[in-house]
Amino acid sequence: MVSSAVFSIGIPPSGGTVEITYHTYAHRSIPSLLMQTIKVTNPTNENIIIETEQLGLKEWNSASTRFVKIYHGEGQHDYLVVSGSVDIPNSNNVLSVSIVTRKIPPSIEVKSRESNTLHFFTSVNYSDPILRNGYKSVKDMTEHTALKNLKDAVSGNVKKLRTDHSSVWQELWLSGFSISESKAENTINGDLINATIYNVLSQSPAPLHELHTVAKQRESIMKDLAYAEGCYGGHHTLQAETLWSKLDSIEDINNVVSLWIMTLEKQGCHQLVRSGADGVMQGILLSLGGFQFKNQHLEFNADPSHLHRDYFFRPEPLMFPIKLTQPLTAILYITSDKVHMEELKHTIHVKEVAIAPAHHHHSLTNIVDQILKRDIEKHSDFQ
Repeated sequence: MVSSAVFSIGIPPSGGTVEITYHTYAHRSIPSLLMQTIKVTNPTNENIIIETEQLGLKEWNSASTRFVKIYHGEGQHDYLVVSGSVDIPNSNNVLSVSIVTRKIPPSIEVKSRESNTLHFFTSVNYSDPILRNGYKSVKDMTEHTALKNLKDAVSGNVKKLRTDHSSVWQELWLSGFSISESKAENTINGDLINATIYNVLSQSPAPLHELHTVAKQRESIMKDLAYAEGCYGGHHTLQAETLWSKLDSIEDINNVVSLWIMTLEKQGCHQLVRSGADGVMQGILLSLGGFQFKNQHLEFNADPSHLHRDYFFRPEPLMFPIKLTQPLTAILYITSDKVHMEELKHTIHVKEVAIAPAHHHHSLTNIVDQILKRDIEKHSDFQ
């Protein structure tokens, strides 16, 4: 822990309750930047003074500290620069880490019936793993980069930083997927699905949206996003209970995120995962429906026995009868190539074809291409 703030009110308020709210987030397009906004609202009839205390370093013996002054906004501000090494478990290597964070003023005055908002910026930079005896040789560069990243961030408009951050998340969340709610015990519903996806995306970099991504890198990312051949190769993930485990602690979250990333990588979505959060989102969506891209077509591979709920991939639902085959084959095939579909029909060899039970018939969208960002102009279905 590097620093945090403790607040106490210096003058007892009257005529209302003083409210302190804050928002903290890691910026999506500037991954080294942590932003915190603290707002103090004073509805009382008296001016108040909020006394603050910035806690110091804790349990980081190798860290050193110095102060610098950085100009932004209304003038000069004091910043704390902390640099040190962090051991890598089960290794002789360390990381060189530098943190630059604004020094909190000792007190904040808020006049009667007014509010005061403070913006705090923190930059975090770290090196690749290095040998312990090589730390001193990279410390200065790590610190220099952390300072540069912070200066670049604070030189702009604070509101724009917030808007840019929100815009990236809005784009990532344009999934179009929803599922009907179930009242059955221990059933996965939208709240857990959203929370899980949010945590997976939060731990996935978004290089496509990062400010420092150069044109060549961006082009490579777009190629990875456009090629999803073989993804997703497993059973649809809504039936995998371990992927929807509890998210009550940091350890729980890390375990679920690690399992999701490993699952996507091992089930043919490694290129999408490599492209960052945008690709991870595509892989998750494919896995939710058991969709898989194959040569010139997209298959919907869910087991008919699992279709006891409605799955929506964008609005405008399309109703169609589900055929149950022996052995099991895909429920739906989507392609823009009619000739390919006609040929594919002769390559799917089954012993038996029957109409699935009525409760297996559900609504599916015919605009899968919008979700998966594939250029499919029209579709056909093989039954």
